[in-house]
Amino acid sequence: MPPSTAHRGHLSRGWIAALLLSLGSAASAQPLLCGTFKDADSGARLTVESPVQGSRLIPGAAPEPYNLEQLEDVLMLANLATGDIEALQIIDEGHSLAGEERYYTLESTAVCQASPVFAAGSCRADIASCMDDMAVAGPERWRQWCREGVPAGCNRLIEDYRSDARNALVLDIALASNREEPAEPAACQRGSTDVDAEACKQAEAVGRVRDAAWAFSVARSIPRDVPLPAAQLDEVSTLCREHPSASACHAAAVALWASARLLPARDALQLACSIGRDPQACSSVAPLAALSSADLVIVDVATLPCGRYAAQGHSLVFGDDAQVQVDASGRQPAVMREGAIRVRNEEGEDHVFWQLANGDLVGNDRWARFARYQRDGSSPTCGARASAGTALR
Repeated sequence: MPPSTAHRGHLSRGWIAALLLSLGSAASAQPLLCGTFKDADSGARLTVESPVQGSRLIPGAAPEPYNLEQLEDVLMLANLATGDIEALQIIDEGHSLAGEERYYTLESTAVCQASPVFAAGSCRADIASCMDDMAVAGPERWRQWCREGVPAGCNRLIEDYRSDARNALVLDIALASNREEPAEPAACQRGSTDVDAEACKQAEAVGRVRDAAWAFSVARSIPRDVPLPAAQLDEVSTLCREHPSASACHAAAVALWASARLLPARDALQLACSIGRDPQACSSVAPLAALSSADLVIVDVATLPCGRYAAQGHSLVFGDDAQVQVDASGRQPAVMREGAIRVRNEEGEDHVFWQLANGDLVGNDRWARFARYQRDGSSPTCGARASAGTALR
């Protein structure tokens, strides 16, 4: 295989010069052909639509949109969904594209589409700077780039909202805690006859470890996805509708679902499926499609259910002893808290299940988010018994 160079991630503004130096100067640039290139090992297909745009399709995943730029014999690919940058070497008169992870060969040619003209000051007008700044650009520019059709901007904005919400919840819990600070060691008290600088340093170090362990336990008790403020939920739902893409609409669906907005979350998943062509979104939304808006209402759990509930690839088996088996795991106690069913797993996190108005259960955790559980009748009827369990936090 010919020598190749590939770069991933957010590269500095000097990446162009460094890349060309690493590849060496070429006598003449090789042509960039439009069409579909395939990597035989992974089955990934890279489609070059025009000199500045293309997409990649990996089996089982949604198509990824790319901004393209040819520099001598190098094709720079900026992933508009993730913000990553990759470089492929153009060889064999444009019939092959070589990278460290994949080696694409031309599968079929196509007539190049006309290259669009990007507005001055837009992300794609200066894609290298935009990708450099993506991680730290801030809400205003993320919002602007999202509206320009750069899904990475949408994703960054939503992730920033989710991070802020989680940090705010951790802070609220910490401020509401009745945790008592230990008394200052005598070795650190000024004027004390027991003052010992070295012993005080050791005591302070122990205190920092103790505080860090407490903070870690608080942070760990918080779910990865927490409800967002209503205005932010309205915004991410609108961004998905007006600028649909697989990654942005899936991120919006996660935020909406975690905030108990099940109907708009389903709508976002549907857009990720139909517009974004995301097979995972299609799989998630299919069991939810038949539910009416009245069905997609969460009701507080009054008693623990009993029997077997099945979802796509998941199962719940409730006994009459307040124990439940989640998928293939061992039986664990289930408790009712904040209107939901919660089951603590071996990793110290909660499986969370909401009950819908029609009696189905839906998952709200990272293992079974969007999953719809229906009673399958395979287990004998048993008397449900409410758990007297305590809070798991």
